[in-house]
Amino acid sequence: MTEPNVEADGVPQEHASKNEKPWKAYPPETYRHAIAELVHFSSKTVNSNAALVGVRLSPDDALDAPYVSARTLMARGVSLSLDYGKGGAAVAGICKQVNAAVRGDTFAEAASPEERAAIEGAMSEALSSAFSVGVEHVDHRLRQILIPKDGAEGGYVSMTPITAGGVCELLFEKEHGLVSRHNAACEEAKKQSKKDDADEVKKQPEKGDADEVKKQPEKDDADEAKKPSEQEDEEAGGASRPAIRKLRQAQFGIGGSNPQNVGGLVRVMQRPLFVDAPRSADDLRAAFSFYYKGISLDFSCPGPLRQALSAYAAFRRNYGLDGSVPLLRGKTRMETREKEKALMKSIASIVLQRASEARDTLLEYAAMLPQKTNPETGTAALVCPRLKPAALRGLLDPALRDAAWPRAMAWLVIGGMERAPSAKGNRMLVLDVTATATIEGDLEEAFR
Repeated sequence: MTEPNVEADGVPQEHASKNEKPWKAYPPETYRHAIAELVHFSSKTVNSNAALVGVRLSPDDALDAPYVSARTLMARGVSLSLDYGKGGAAVAGICKQVNAAVRGDTFAEAASPEERAAIEGAMSEALSSAFSVGVEHVDHRLRQILIPKDGAEGGYVSMTPITAGGVCELLFEKEHGLVSRHNAACEEAKKQSKKDDADEVKKQPEKGDADEVKKQPEKDDADEAKKPSEQEDEEAGGASRPAIRKLRQAQFGIGGSNPQNVGGLVRVMQRPLFVDAPRSADDLRAAFSFYYKGISLDFSCPGPLRQALSAYAAFRRNYGLDGSVPLLRGKTRMETREKEKALMKSIASIVLQRASEARDTLLEYAAMLPQKTNPETGTAALVCPRLKPAALRGLLDPALRDAAWPRAMAWLVIGGMERAPSAKGNRMLVLDVTATATIEGDLEEAFR
């Protein structure tokens, strides 16, 4: 139901029709004063009893980011409606006429040239300049979220989420809102589907024709049963398109019994989207981590890599290869080397297994990752071309492994082994030049 329009003095005006009242002329200064204080965000939409906090964005506040907000819409050239924060019903009529003039509604055809000029000039100035009021503190009646911030008293700042009425208008306006139009299209598609099904039933063959149909091969029946749209999709190499889904909306009361006391855009703010709680996307996050960072070769963290390194460190101690005890008697050099090679092969196998699992994750989410090209091969990049060291890229993408990759990979693993601390805090593994060269050859052989 349309709210009765109210004059600036708060006195209801006579209706020209049941749902609309005629244009009321105001002095240009009245428009300029009202427009100068219009905002994108108003705390009154959160709690009508709270002290006013109003914010109007300027073009400099536009933000290019992959989500929907007032700032990102501004970056796309979308002009969002402004709303009043203070004045309540007393300025509702003025604001209604301002918005009508801005949109070019037929309602504004009665405006005088002086009114049009005043509105256009004041709106141009307002949309090009930032404005705020009441931002010095957060009213206790408002919802508050504590956000960590360095240098703030107590380490936190209090913030209040406020919705931009103009964004809600763009999405939820009854006739032209994007969500409203989408849901209307869903309803129309549903009706059309029911009509098509009814028409299909009417086209069913009679008994004599049915006997003839039964003689046709089953394959022909299956092909005939497909709708034309499904056949086209399959011919194009894809699956049948899913039916568009209606977006669920909730009912959320704002402004009490007279919403226009809070703002002129309140009604479009009362039907927010209703969505399920966010679900975990651990695998997707892991894919992005592998893409940009590669896999970890940290031998200090508990797990198979540290266990394998501990086994090798114990081997060197027990066989006297680290100089802590005399060389183990009764063991030939060949036996020792075979044992050492086996331990290095085990470490390399763990690294390659990790890489294989990470590669499976990358392939699963390849369509959601940045679409880059390998400069070396010209093929689609499985990992970020800027990932360093280059050996990590080859570890995750076998197509990038050249003749030098096994050696580079061996040195990368040795570096991780030598940095790993023991339980006492010193290095778990200390290698001299000879020992380093030996295990480098073993690892290179294993990776090759």
